[in-house]
Amino acid sequence: MPEYLTDKAIEKSTFAITAAFTDSAGNAVVPNSLTWSLADRDGTIINSREDEAIATPAASVTVVLSGDDLELDDPDNPVRVFLIQGDYDDPVLGSGLPIKEEAIFEISNLTIIE
Repeated sequence: MPEYLTDKAIEKSTFAITAAFTDSAGNAVVPNSLTWSLADRDGTIINSREDEAIATPAASVTVVLSGDDLELDDPDNPVRVFLIQGDYDDPVLGSGLPIKEEAIFEISNLTIIE
C-alpha cells in the first residue's frame, strides 16, 4: 500500500523524500541496488525521471526533487507518485529479495511562477 506524505511540495521548488530499509527482524539493511521513478497519478513519467539509479545505496537514502520535477502542467492534477525499488538480502528470508514502495504527495500550485 502506498504511503501518503502529509508534507506538500511547492511548485518548481525543492522537495526531499527519505526512504529507510529494514529486514524481516526490523534491523536496518543496506539494499544491493536501488532506483527511483517519478510519475503523475496516471503513471505518466515526469521530467524523464524513470529508473534513476541511486549510486550508493544505504540503509536510509534521501532523493531530492526540484525544479522541473515539481512543475505542474495541469493544476487540476497536483498528485505525484514516487516509486523506489531495488533488492536486498535478508538473513532469514533469502537473497535478492525485491523492494518496491510508493509514496504519494501533492504539489502546491503557485499563482505567480517564474
